[in-house]
Amino acid sequence: MKNISEFVNKIICGDSLTELKKMPDESIDCCISSPPYWGLRDYGTAKWEGGDPSCKHRGVIPRNVSGAEGLQYSKKGVEKNIVYSGNCDCGAIRIDNQLGLERTPEEYVAKMVEVFHEIKRILKKQGTCWLNLGDSYATKHEQVGTGEGDMGHNSLPSVIHQRRTGRVNGLEAKNLVGIPWRVAFALQSDGWYLRQDIIWHKPNPMPESVKDRCTKAHEYIFLLTKSPRYYFNNEAIREQPKMKELAGVSNYNNGKREHKNLKYAEIKGANKRSVWTITTKSFREAHFATFPENLIKPMVLAGCPKEVCNKCGKARKRITEQPEWEKHQSKGMAAQDYEGNPMYRGGSHNDGLPYRSKTKEMVGFTDCGCNAGWSAGIVLDPFMGAGTTALATKNLKRNYVGIELNPSYIKMAEKRLRQEILL
Repeated sequence: MKNISEFVNKIICGDSLTELKKMPDESIDCCISSPPYWGLRDYGTAKWEGGDPSCKHRGVIPRNVSGAEGLQYSKKGVEKNIVYSGNCDCGAIRIDNQLGLERTPEEYVAKMVEVFHEIKRILKKQGTCWLNLGDSYATKHEQVGTGEGDMGHNSLPSVIHQRRTGRVNGLEAKNLVGIPWRVAFALQSDGWYLRQDIIWHKPNPMPESVKDRCTKAHEYIFLLTKSPRYYFNNEAIREQPKMKELAGVSNYNNGKREHKNLKYAEIKGANKRSVWTITTKSFREAHFATFPENLIKPMVLAGCPKEVCNKCGKARKRITEQPEWEKHQSKGMAAQDYEGNPMYRGGSHNDGLPYRSKTKEMVGFTDCGCNAGWSAGIVLDPFMGAGTTALATKNLKRNYVGIELNPSYIKMAEKRLRQEILL
């Protein structure tokens, strides 16, 4: 098994499950990924084996099908960007390692559990995993533009491929399949701690033509951990602090109250909420919308330490203490004695004393005692795509490890990273 340093700040071309097995145990600090959604699109990674070498291997071409079969047609019926499915009549077999084209939700969930079991193995005990998934609807017929599909950041509508019955394991058409939660519960059964479901609210969702339900404007992000105690930098993702008026000298001029010599203090922001409002953004070199960088940043800041020990791998954390001025406060102090303190908020409790908020100040960083130096934490994305996770990670001074099956996407991602470095 290779050392993790051989993978750092690289995007490996290959199947995620195969490449993950080459990585050492407990070597990754954080995993952030948006795997291919079930039944959404074909990423063009299939290969043909056997058959007639002169054949174009067109295989099965169902009429008016998109989504799981990756077939797209122009309005005039001309074939466009077609990736054929099934085995060819000449005897060639279609081999494809990509995730998302499984015939049933159960097959997809089982593959996800297998992949994330390996991720759990290489994740450090204090590591976190952030998983973004979109959902799909069961449909009655194979058709284009049903309006009953996932309108995720991958952009194309999903059509669930059930050629014979028109159902998804007994689900009638128009049923929400519930892919994200099926995966989340399966991962929980495999030993993951399912810590939270975060709602990614999209202010600019893809329009849908449906008339019997609301337009979908959200996706799920699951926070998964390997242990009940894990690295989570809550302070790094607090909501923006606000400036609040503290106190002022008041007087009256012709009956009107005037305020002079106002004092202000920065009020500490609140804990980040579980609903993140972030717009989707397209990337001109890709024909699908990419994972938004602003969605990834809070995951990196909260889940991946800026420094880890080169020997034991422990994260370096901030040490905070209660400020001296708060330690020595007593209830007998008059209100004006508080006005010089940065956390004085004005107003008063029932006892007549002013409101104040307990806060802590940073006084240093933890030291594991190894004296081996410190390196940036490592973020893994096993489905790198166009490289947005790597881009966000580098911008936040962390390291990354990427895996991507499609070589053209790797070129796209590497180009983005080079351009960012030049800027």
